Order: sequence, then structure tokens, then C-alpha cells
Amino acid sequence: MKNLGKYVMLFLVGCSLLQAGSLRAFVSDSDIEPGESVVLYIKAQGDDIEFPTIEKIGGYRVKSGLSETGYSINSVNGQTSSIKEESRSLIFTPDKDMTIPPIEVKVDGKILKSDPIKITLSKKSVTPPTNTDNTSIATLSLLPSKSEMYAGESIIATLYFRYRRDADIVKSEYQKPSFDGFLAKEIGGVQEYRDGEYDVKELNYALTPLDSGKIDVEPAKLRFSRYVQSNTHDMFDMFYKKAVAKTIASKAFSVDVKPLPKDFDLVGDFKLKATINKSEVEANKPVELDIVLEGYGAIDTLDLSKFDALSGIALYKDEPVKKESIKDGRLYTSYHQKVVFVSDRDFTIPPLGLSLFDPQKGTDKTLKTEQFSIKVKGSVAPVASPTTGAEQKTVQVEPQNTPSTPKTEKSETAKQASWLYFAIFISGVIIGVLALLLFRFIRAKKGDIMSSDDLLSKLYPYISKDKEVEALVRELYAKKAGDKSIKIDKKRIKQVLANLKKYQ
Repeated sequence: MKNLGKYVMLFLVGCSLLQAGSLRAFVSDSDIEPGESVVLYIKAQGDDIEFPTIEKIGGYRVKSGLSETGYSINSVNGQTSSIKEESRSLIFTPDKDMTIPPIEVKVDGKILKSDPIKITLSKKSVTPPTNTDNTSIATLSLLPSKSEMYAGESIIATLYFRYRRDADIVKSEYQKPSFDGFLAKEIGGVQEYRDGEYDVKELNYALTPLDSGKIDVEPAKLRFSRYVQSNTHDMFDMFYKKAVAKTIASKAFSVDVKPLPKDFDLVGDFKLKATINKSEVEANKPVELDIVLEGYGAIDTLDLSKFDALSGIALYKDEPVKKESIKDGRLYTSYHQKVVFVSDRDFTIPPLGLSLFDPQKGTDKTLKTEQFSIKVKGSVAPVASPTTGAEQKTVQVEPQNTPSTPKTEKSETAKQASWLYFAIFISGVIIGVLALLLFRFIRAKKGDIMSSDDLLSKLYPYISKDKEVEALVRELYAKKAGDKSIKIDKKRIKQVLANLKKYQ
């Protein structure tokens, strides 16, 4: 009996040693959809394992490969033994049915081969017709709000990533379409909500075509990884999950873009309004004009402050504020522009006019603001000519009896006087120029490096961003209007100008 026990023990140890040198290969899924990747797992057990370098599988390039090394522990009748195990995870994307050929690995000096694995490419569509398919782990859809539009009109394309809440997704990588032929922008960011057993991520794009004709939009793609229970029959694999990667894609779609009957400033449904804060001001006091344009459509390169032709009037523009959102399934845009006018005389702010085409109604019209007449108190009156309305008198001087002087002596004296006057005039000009240069040099030395108009022009764009800038601008206006009680420290001006760098 003792010998029989020894034989049984030797048999079990031999079986363990035979098991030590083994190789197997399996895939994440043998039935895949177009665009989906396959993960090939290769596991070998033995004391000495040599994996080959695999760059292609069945003619398809391997995108990535992960290596792991561990030990399996066996216990038979109280006797334990450890077996070294190495594995490789290789990812590739086939575009048709194929068979993975046997993989050769050298284990403990012997070449072992895995079994061939058949991969079948499903013929069904990658993305279901709608985003309500309850049979898939995850779906990706990109749906346009309309398939026909006018050039310059905007539509909304909505992306839906819908996945089961129990899918255990650990990572996702989204590849958005290039949107060639469109001016595209994301609106509102990613929205997340629940739909029954599914979680949904939604993202909206505003698409404005750059030209007329048929424009194709390529599919969006998303690659995600999730943990699944191992589907092998290894008794040790049942205790852990493995990460499986998958790629899904939306359907491509096309949009027919009709040309406009003529050029327009705007395409959509907008309202334009302009208001002023006051119609009567003191000389050199600011008048603020607020321009508001809002409605359905895109505003990208519009300038609503074209008042540069107003001569003799100081003009300052704030940066326009533009906001975009989704309203009633359409792009809704609001545009706010503030313009400030400063003058020492009465002036008129002309109306603004914009041509608009309404694609919903197929009609066009002109949007126009009100004209504003500004009354300036203490306005500078036109300067009258010195001789206008003045009575000119002619004084007759009777000749007096004077001693007779030779004609040549009088001419010489007059000539000398002319040269003297000319020399005095030239000297005065030179002295004046030198005095002006000296005055400017002294001012520069004192730090008065900018005139009030230059300062106002530089500071006004930042009046809404910095309270110190706003206070300084108001003081400059008051000083320019004649308030002698205002005194502005030059160090303060320098400090305010230096602080502007953080806004540039």
C-alpha cells in the first residue's frame, strides 16, 4: 500500500508538471460590428516563456499590446505548487470576416501553438435608427434638426451617447466629426440625464454652412472600455473581471443647402433695438448708446458700431458681449454693444440698418434703429470772422510840410528797417520753438506722458472691468470739462496703466 501511495503522488506531480507548460488564446468577442475592435488574449504557463513580437494579426495592424506576469498556485492533497503565467493583450480592428491564425509561443524549450479563432463581422447597422434601442450596451447618434436649409442659416446637430447603467464603463474617448463645410461650435456643454435603465450624455453643435450645395457630415466615433466577467473556463479567471474595449459610431448624414437670393447682413429671425442714456448733456460729457440684437440665428462677424465717420466726436467702444443658447430646438443669439460719444457741440447719432433674410418665412426685411439728436449744453458756437458786420473806416492823413529829404536816403533807411524786422521775427520763431521743446521735455520728465484724450482712449475699453479705471475716467472727463478742483496724481495714472496688462 505504501508503494501504491508513492505511485499516486508521483502521478499527481507528473500531471502538475505537464500542466505547467501550456498555451491558450481567446478573444473579447468573436461576433463584432463594423468599426469595432477585437482584443486577443494569449496566456502561457511555464518556467521559461518566450513570446514572439506580433505587429499584425491576419494582416491587420496591432494598435496596442499589454503584458502581464503572474503566478498560479495549485493545491492537490495538501501539496501546493506555483506556476509562472505570462499574458499578452493585443488590440486590432478587422473590416471583414477572418480567422486568427495559430500563435506560436516557446514554453520551456518547446514551441506551443494556439488554436485558430474565427471572427465574424455582423452585417447589421452600427447605430440603430433612433437613440431608443434597448438591446445594445451603448449607442451613439448624431441627429440634425433639419436636412434642408439656406446658406447662412444655422441648424442644431445633437449627439447622444446612450449606455446601460450597469455597463461598468471605465473609460471613453470621443472623436467628433470634422464638420467640413460648416462653421461649427459646441453650445451649452455636455448635458447628462437618465432614461429608464440608461444614462445619456447629450452635446449640441450649431452648424452654419459656408456655402450652398450638398454637404456630407461624417460619423462621430466613440471608443469605450468596460469591465466584464471573464468568459474563459480557467478556474482562476472566475475571480476577476477584464477590461474590454469597443468602438461605436453614429450614422453619417447629409444636408442640402440652398443659396440665398442675394447677400444679407443676417440670416434668421432677429430684433434690433438701440437706446441712449440721455439726450442732453454738458459739453465733453459722455453719452452712452446701447445696441441690442437678439433672435434665432448665428452672428459671427457682425460689427454694430460703425460710427467712425462722425468727425469731431470722440468715440469709445466696449467689447461686444455675445451669448448663444438652444431655444425651442434652434440657435438663439443675443448681442450687446455699448458705444460712448463725447463732444463739445450738438451732434446726431445716425440710425443703424441691417438687411435680414428669414429662412422660416422665405422673406427679407430691413432692421433699423432710431436716430438720436444730442443737445450739448454750452455748445461751442461758430467763430465769427473779424470783419463780419464791422464798419470799416478810412482815415485820410493830410500831407504835412516837412523838410525835403533826398530820395536815396529814404530808401536806404527803409531797407535797413526791413532787415531789422525780419531778424527780430526769425529770432522770435527760434525762441518759441526752443521754449516749446523745453516745455515738452519738462513735462516728459515729470511723467505727464499722455494727453487727456489719449488717456481716455486707452482707458475706456476697460471701464467695465476695473473700478479704479472707471473712477479715473470720470475724473478725466470732469477735468476736461473745466472742473479745476480735480487733481490727478501722475503716479496713480502710471499705476492704473500698468494694471491694464492683466486684461491684455
